[in-house]
Amino acid sequence: MIHSIKWRNFFSFAEENEISFVVGKAMPEDYGSFYTPGGTRLSKIIAVLGPNASGKTNLMKVLPFLCWLMLDSFQAGKLEKKLNFRPFLFHKKVQSSMMEIEFECDGILYRYHVTFTEEKILTEMLFEKKGSRFSYLFKRGKEDGDTEQIRIQRLGIRENTIASLLRPNATLFSTLLQTGNKKISEAATPIRALTTNVDRLGRLKGDSMEQLIQAAQYFKEHPETLKQASGLLKTYDLGLDNVEVNMLETKNIESEEPKEIPFPFGTHRFHGIKKTLFFLEESSGTQRLFVVLQKLLSVMGTGGIAVLDEFEVDLHPLMIPHLLKTFMDPDLNPHNAQLLLSTHSVEVFNELHKQQVVLVEKQPDGGSECWRLDDMRGVRSDDNYLAKYLSGAYGAIPEIG
Repeated sequence: MIHSIKWRNFFSFAEENEISFVVGKAMPEDYGSFYTPGGTRLSKIIAVLGPNASGKTNLMKVLPFLCWLMLDSFQAGKLEKKLNFRPFLFHKKVQSSMMEIEFECDGILYRYHVTFTEEKILTEMLFEKKGSRFSYLFKRGKEDGDTEQIRIQRLGIRENTIASLLRPNATLFSTLLQTGNKKISEAATPIRALTTNVDRLGRLKGDSMEQLIQAAQYFKEHPETLKQASGLLKTYDLGLDNVEVNMLETKNIESEEPKEIPFPFGTHRFHGIKKTLFFLEESSGTQRLFVVLQKLLSVMGTGGIAVLDEFEVDLHPLMIPHLLKTFMDPDLNPHNAQLLLSTHSVEVFNELHKQQVVLVEKQPDGGSECWRLDDMRGVRSDDNYLAKYLSGAYGAIPEIG
């Protein structure tokens, strides 16, 4: 369960910014939030809005990149010398980048903090909270250029053992995972539970065929989830009677040998007549919804977090509220999965509380800045958020004309 994320000097974000899922008593008690085993109340959804080129997609890259640092940088560092990101372009002198995440696993709150450049990790710390205080599990490095130091406690491994494995472009967290360290492996559970459509270049494009195959593969392995998705698709698309995943015969591009791949087919029934359509013949909205539902239902089925950029692409605006309500439904989301999404669909203002909306805007110096709506003075719980946003009262809206 993700509590909060902080970052600095990452793509268009020059200064420190934060997104927090933690909500207080001011937010009404409803299905949009839940209490963690540790007793903290978290929002299930954070929606990010702002004009084009404001930095929304760069914001959506933060958590996937941080998860990559924590989980995969050890393996990736064998092949790539640089960390795969871009710092803010317009700093007058080189500055380090920073990321910090607070996350909870089995009632224990962890805080992970890392600073880095494109070439190496500078400092790194992992804390766990027991009682009212944080205490460290490991500390690494110094930003002032002195000899790197490692301090480890309560992890059952010696500093000199892990130091011999550590590389400058890999995190200590990722390196400890490679050793099979039990404590770190358990703590990493919420970080592993990420599904996203974003990488360092932005939203993962891929063609419709590729995305449908990936979604169909998941549904083929999880037939009950496919049944659930089919029921929702029938609700949203009145022409569909059912969705099936069947094996489609094709050829291997390199060897020309025949192979089978899973692929969705839509069945339609009118006047007692049933017809089956290859899913690429369905509307772009229906195809997109099939892909989105795979990501949402997969994370809802196990718990975790989905980070989805441009959530509403190819979907009717009125469909967005239904998807949000589906995600908040405790029967459909029994493990309290979380969703971080970016969208241009202003209809979310009518579905979410002010603690669940983050606005992004480009500043005069070219840097992006984000803030949660409830951080603004004078925003009342009974305000018409949609009307005020469209009037420009909150900022983060396109200036056209």
